[in-house]
Amino acid sequence: MFNSKLKWINTILMVFLLIPVFKPKPAQAHVLEVCINAGTLNIRSSPEITHNNDIGDLYKYDKLVLIHWDKTGHWAYVRVKKNHKTGWVNAKYIRETCIR
Repeated sequence: MFNSKLKWINTILMVFLLIPVFKPKPAQAHVLEVCINAGTLNIRSSPEITHNNDIGDLYKYDKLVLIHWDKTGHWAYVRVKKNHKTGWVNAKYIRETCIR
């Protein structure tokens, strides 16, 4: 009886030792880089045009990382690659490709 229990325990241990441990790879975030398609573009603190929410200027071919869109799809929340500033830009002035 003892021998059969020992064989059973050995079998279970062997099975668990032979099963590879599943380690899922971390999710890779898709980073979408976009460029300014206008001469000069304001970056804003909120997705609207008001006289007091302009926080800086962007220039043609500046590279941005798209973070997300507003509900309407008219505004994009971005991070400027050269200085890491974040803010809102009018989506009609950005493009996925930078053509000079």
